Amino acid sequence: NGMSDQEANMLFLNGQAAMMLNGTWQIGASADAPEGFELASFAFPSVQGGAGDQSDVLAGVAASFGISQKAEDKADAVTLLKFLTSKEVMTKYVELRKTMVTVKDATTEAAAGPVLYAISNGLVSAAGHLDSFYDTAMPPAATNTYYTSLQGVLDGSVAPADAAKRLEDALKTSK
Repeated sequence: NGMSDQEANMLFLNGQAAMMLNGTWQIGASADAPEGFELASFAFPSVQGGAGDQSDVLAGVAASFGISQKAEDKADAVTLLKFLTSKEVMTKYVELRKTMVTVKDATTEAAAGPVLYAISNGLVSAAGHLDSFYDTAMPPAATNTYYTSLQGVLDGSVAPADAAKRLEDALKTSK
């Protein structure tokens, strides 16, 4: 709980941690794994008596583009963005970064590799719902409360009900 992402990743890649709770970005982060390292994924286990849909997936977009209404060279900016988001460029991006993109058919098996391709064309395509990452869907003040409360739940210093109350209060007061 107190480790940085880099420290936890090193333990995982060196075989000192059996698994990590992570996202598809772990595929790219595992590119420097030692020879023979095998990476796979599985859905988070269901909770007995839980009411959720096991096929639901948390998903989100890490970056987006925008063009100012006041841009002098708006047509050139649009041309550049059309190029950057073309299927060909996005397929190369998938190949280099081993991450999914929102451009249809850009996450090919050849570019993505077997793990990412299975996730994008199996898990995601079969999802009942694609839900936003909690931290990107909240106002910044609530996001901070979410992180600190979740860390407390994980280390046992905050009861889950208290964490939920803290987050609910933060969401009510945040804009």
